[in-house]
Amino acid sequence: MKTGIKKTKAVGLEVSPSVSIDSPREIKHVYDAADQIFRVVLRAGGITVLAIMALVGFFLGLRAFQALSVSGFKFFTTQAWEPDSGNFGIVAILFGTIVIALIAVLVAIPLSLATSLYISEYAPRGLRKWLITLVDLMAAIPSVVFGLWGVFFLQPQLTPISKWISQNFGWIPIFSVDGSDPNDPLTSNTVFTSSSFIAGVVVGFMITPVVTSVMREVFSQAPIGEREAALGLGATRWGMIQNVVLPFGKGGIIGATMLGLGRALGETIAVYM
Repeated sequence: MKTGIKKTKAVGLEVSPSVSIDSPREIKHVYDAADQIFRVVLRAGGITVLAIMALVGFFLGLRAFQALSVSGFKFFTTQAWEPDSGNFGIVAILFGTIVIALIAVLVAIPLSLATSLYISEYAPRGLRKWLITLVDLMAAIPSVVFGLWGVFFLQPQLTPISKWISQNFGWIPIFSVDGSDPNDPLTSNTVFTSSSFIAGVVVGFMITPVVTSVMREVFSQAPIGEREAALGLGATRWGMIQNVVLPFGKGGIIGATMLGLGRALGETIAVYM
């Protein structure tokens, strides 16, 4: 608070020097030792993660420099993988990885969204604890188990579906299968077994528990006051979810999708099996 020492004119009036003039006061944040240590630890952790990722990228680039210098730009345009002859590229591997990951995300996101909403909004309290535990345990199942499940159980069940899709929509490039004739109903089923469709479905089921856990945790943090306000104004349970829970959890949905996509892109064991 300061006292005015000059006369100020405002709207034709003079302000007496004795009238005090307000001025903003600087607010200083005082952190105790525990807060300062916590801030330092968080910053160090974030910087360490970024540094490790940068070092991993530098190491991979350094080790691959000799091969890339021989292949040149053809590395990104060649489908063959013949390192001994110097004819190798990443196009075929990259295409298969992206296709399988996209199929997995298309399978996992709707299933995860519905499951997480049911657990957080509709399931009874007693059942909710069991479902949370079950989903978290499924997220810890190794990839090799999903691969074996896909080989011995899911593949025989999905082969007729894959064959039907190829026969009816084979004129679309992404649904065509090499070695199959859409006009021949007696085409052997062996050409449909090792397909991107089946691999994508297996990977989709594999990433569903992880995506569901993240979405459920975010949905459960929606403000209780806004929930009760929406219901008090006459909204249905689904209306409350549309106007409160989903807008609040939009960032969590995007983050969970990116997490599942990252795991789907890096999966090898289940796809190989």
